[in-house]
Amino acid sequence: MIEFEGLLGLALLGFWLWALLDCIVSPPKLVWLLLIVLLWVIGATAWVFLGRRPRAQRQSRSPDRDGARRPVRADDLPPAAPAADVGAMTDARSAELDRRIEEWEAQQAAAPDGRGDAGPDEEKWS
Repeated sequence: MIEFEGLLGLALLGFWLWALLDCIVSPPKLVWLLLIVLLWVIGATAWVFLGRRPRAQRQSRSPDRDGARRPVRADDLPPAAPAADVGAMTDARSAELDRRIEEWEAQQAAAPDGRGDAGPDEEKWS
């Protein structure tokens, strides 16, 4: 068998590996695969010139390559969930909490000792 050394051998090995992988990812062709493996560079060269389908007939490896690409805009995103579903503060809930805070502050100010109405935790420790 002919031995190749140096850059030529490395280039031929790279070409052979590329042809082998290209044959593997193409539709199943067992005979071509055996030819590439057994005949080394001659089999790889035969694959390139005789076995490969023309570029126009090859399928793209990714479905994304076929469609036009464009940036994603805010209009493309799905609509956000309603505010009530994610527990967001509504105006009515905010007004109710403000009213309860004002009532609690009024109770604190009206208490003679300044403590006002003790909460449930404070009653245990008094």
